[in-house]
Amino acid sequence: MRTLAGIIAIAFGVVLPMATLVWLNSRLRREPSLQPRQVGLILALNGIVPVTFIALGLGMLSARVWNTLTFKVLLAVFALSSVALAAALWWVGATARRAPKDTAR
Repeated sequence: MRTLAGIIAIAFGVVLPMATLVWLNSRLRREPSLQPRQVGLILALNGIVPVTFIALGLGMLSARVWNTLTFKVLLAVFALSSVALAAALWWVGATARRAPKDTAR
């Protein structure tokens, strides 16, 4: 079961960047447009979240790798940075929704 979960985590880590870019392409064509900060945070998440899932999958496939302290520290850093980027993206999106809209064109 652990091997299957590791393979699924690696597959998700490989597919996620492509799916995110397809979604971002369609999202940028709609109104209201995303702020540059939001696009930057989405692209940063697109870089760190797949690394987190691939590392998790590799750790699940190899018990020897999973038991090393360096791997656990790196996995924790990847996971915490993913959570921090997701929280920052949520915060930027929430402030963008609350900001007054400029209707004068």
